Amino acid sequence: AVFAELNKGTAVTSGLRKVTADMKTKNRADRSGKVPDGPAKKAGAPAARPAAAAANPPKFELVQGKKWIVEHQVGNRELIIDDCSPKMSVYVYGCKDSVIQIKGKVNNIVLDSCKKTGLVFADAMASFEAVNCQSLQVQVTGRGPTFAVD
Repeated sequence: AVFAELNKGTAVTSGLRKVTADMKTKNRADRSGKVPDGPAKKAGAPAARPAAAAANPPKFELVQGKKWIVEHQVGNRELIIDDCSPKMSVYVYGCKDSVIQIKGKVNNIVLDSCKKTGLVFADAMASFEAVNCQSLQVQVTGRGPTFAVD
């Protein structure tokens, strides 16, 4: 039964209704060309900014021997990761005005939501990725096959 309906050919549209001009969206009678202005808004005091987010504690640690986590570092220009291997990855999040040095070969490096951050690394086996970063400086002293900047 289903295959018979599929094999109707040009007769497949015979059961459809004709759409008249008044049924089409572009020809609706209730549609007008002008949009009325809304009521004038008073220029008052600007809305207060929400309080700055509570400062998160800085984090600089190796998790499960596989992933370096560097988070919320502010003004720290001497962050050095020297205990690394090609199976490790490095994740840097929310750092401001900081410099991170990676001495050795790692699998991949991700920088997320960092401002005025510098990164110096020797080798990245897979990739380097920067997401939502502003004023980023990256220096590679060895090899980095793939760079992704969003």
